[in-house]
Order: sequence, then C-alpha cells, then structure tokens
Amino acid sequence: MPILLAVLGVAVTAFFYMSRARNAANAASDLIGMADDLRLAVRRFGFTRKSGTHPVEQIEDARIAVAALVKAVIDEAGYPTSELILQYVIRLQKDLDFNLTDAEEIKTLADWLIASCNGSSPAITRLARKLYKLAGSDGYGPVEGILHSAYAGIGQKPNAKQLDSLAEIRRLMRAK
Repeated sequence: MPILLAVLGVAVTAFFYMSRARNAANAASDLIGMADDLRLAVRRFGFTRKSGTHPVEQIEDARIAVAALVKAVIDEAGYPTSELILQYVIRLQKDLDFNLTDAEEIKTLADWLIASCNGSSPAITRLARKLYKLAGSDGYGPVEGILHSAYAGIGQKPNAKQLDSLAEIRRLMRAK
C-alpha cells in the first residue's frame, strides 16, 4: 500500500509540473503572438524607427490619433472590461470607417502609443496636441462621440476622471 501511494504521489506531482510547463509554454506563445501583432500593426500604418522622434509625432492620419486618444481616455479609468473594448472597436469601425481587422490593429497600435508615452495621462496631452495639428478643433468631436458611444454600448457613462480628461482635451484642442 505505501508503495502504491508513493507511485501515485509521483504521478500526481509529474502531472502537476507537466501542466504548469504546458501553461508556461502557452503564455510564452501568446506573448510572442502579441509582439508580432504589434510589429505588424506598426509597420502597416507606416511607423518607422526614427531616432529622436517620438512615435506620436509620426502619426499622419487623424483617425489614428483619434483612436489612440479615445483609448487613452478609456484607460484613465483603470483596466477596461472586454465589453468596453469591444464597443471601442465597434465605434472605430462605424465612426472612423475602419474594417474589423484595421480596428483591432489600431487598438493594438493605440496601446503601444500610450505605453510609449509612459501612461494614459501623458498620452492624452501628447495625442491631443498631435490631433490638433492634424485636424484642428474639428478633431475633438469624434473623440467625444466615440467615447460616449462606447460607454453607452455597455450601459455606463465615463467617470469623473475621464470627463476631466475630455475637458483637458477640449482645452488643448481649443474646441468649443
């Protein structure tokens, strides 16, 4: 009986470590996939590595700046829910005329741009200034529209911090 328990213990321990190793391999594969998605999105939308130039300054399409700015405001509330991210992607498709693949890549690109600014608060300032350079005061309307529509899609409203961020964007973009 003790030998049977010992063999059973060894089998359970081996199964435990094998499943943990398999989970680690799957996590590593997911990380590699995410990095590959980012690399493809960055390349597809024309970003190149230029020394001394911030990635936000390389944005040439106002729609990308709008999408990244909305994502930064969404991130101000903390980690967004999957439902909110889904509504964000849907709004990118409807309001900015992206197809599903482009909208998902823009979301990945927006996350990278926010990370390159060291967080959502600095990203909001930098992206709002860039959007103002690209579209003037008219760029503010889509930002506010997409944000409110995404939250309405999940039956919520932006929180006070996000509304303050919208007010800051409106001020930076000299919108009325």
